[in-house]
Amino acid sequence: MGLPNYEITAGTILFNGADITTKSVEERAQLGIVVSFQNPPEITGVKFVDLLKLCLGKSLEDPFSAEEQRLIEVFRLTDFLNRDLNVGFSGGERKRSEILSCYSSNPSFSFWTSLTRAWTLKASSLLPPKLSVTWKTAEAQLW
Repeated sequence: MGLPNYEITAGTILFNGADITTKSVEERAQLGIVVSFQNPPEITGVKFVDLLKLCLGKSLEDPFSAEEQRLIEVFRLTDFLNRDLNVGFSGGERKRSEILSCYSSNPSFSFWTSLTRAWTLKASSLLPPKLSVTWKTAEAQLW
């Protein structure tokens, strides 16, 4: 997405045919690019339910649809909705909350690291094809 301590000195970054080399992290995110954290951070004061609704483009007052509620249940995160984001979550719970948040934002491209603790090859079949998942472990390489 971009790190402030690094400078692009040559070349261009193309995404869907457009030059995004000089775009900010926010502009790249608006294009639908998502990069995961190795260890998603704790954010006190931000409820997981509020983040999910923001990702879905809903107001905080809007209820989840039946399909959205089903996905929350599939990810086993129903009991975490009213908790501060990732505060006290295990590593697997953090990664599941991150995957669900990403999926909810309908990304054009996503890149993932460290999925094996929270996600299995079988479970990844629950995600629609639009959510491209790339990960590397000692046991499997999917590219």
